[in-house]
Amino acid sequence: MFETVRMPVTVLLVVGDRVEFTTPDRDHKDPMTEPLARVLPLVEHLGLNVRTLPGTRLVALIDGAGDLVGLERP
Repeated sequence: MFETVRMPVTVLLVVGDRVEFTTPDRDHKDPMTEPLARVLPLVEHLGLNVRTLPGTRLVALIDGAGDLVGLERP
């Protein structure tokens, strides 16, 4: 069984069908990229609007396979 890792992230951009995040290990030159379809329900669950996401600080939940499985407020 894989453990879920909590990682601080900041939303850099929402571009087309993807969301870019900066992380402690990935800056704006090489952001973590996730499909908008995966991120949208996670941010809506937090009561956030996708249009106001850039600059938002969150905590990403990453599973053992390296997939984004959740987002939390810090």
